[in-house]
Amino acid sequence: MKPRAIAAAAFVAVMLICGGYVLRQWQVKHPPRLPGMQDRDFRDGRDGRDWRGGAGNWREARPEERKAAMACVDGQLDAFRKDDYPKAISYQSEILRPQFRSATQFRNMIIHFYPEFSNARKVDYGRAFTDGSGRLLAIRVDLTGANGRHVSARYRLIKEKNTYRVMGVDDGH
Repeated sequence: MKPRAIAAAAFVAVMLICGGYVLRQWQVKHPPRLPGMQDRDFRDGRDGRDWRGGAGNWREARPEERKAAMACVDGQLDAFRKDDYPKAISYQSEILRPQFRSATQFRNMIIHFYPEFSNARKVDYGRAFTDGSGRLLAIRVDLTGANGRHVSARYRLIKEKNTYRVMGVDDGH
């Protein structure tokens, strides 16, 4: 390989890693929010707080809504395990997809900042809440990664064309 090609490849690798880091830092400081929701609105009852926390018209998700949300999350986690990031991206909402220029960039972000998600051994679902219409849904997900580390996250989903898609994930690290 020519020195220029090596330098270009190294530059691209550094930019992907740094870009993922910068994106993660931005997401930590500016997490996407569901309209009208506050952080306290989704604490699981296990820590002594109710997820709803006084937020308007949110209600416990019906069994079919919860099942559809779990299918979306399971599908994306399964795609992560199979290293099929183009498929994993298909579970993202139209709101979230433009944040990643490529499946490779998305893969790098997941592997570096959310390793427990990239190869989850165990997944447990907690309570799920939805807005009055069922268009927006949030569900607690507890994961154990291949590294043995346990994390809890709040998946935020939006219904697009009668299917839930991931709009964002809070916590998870």
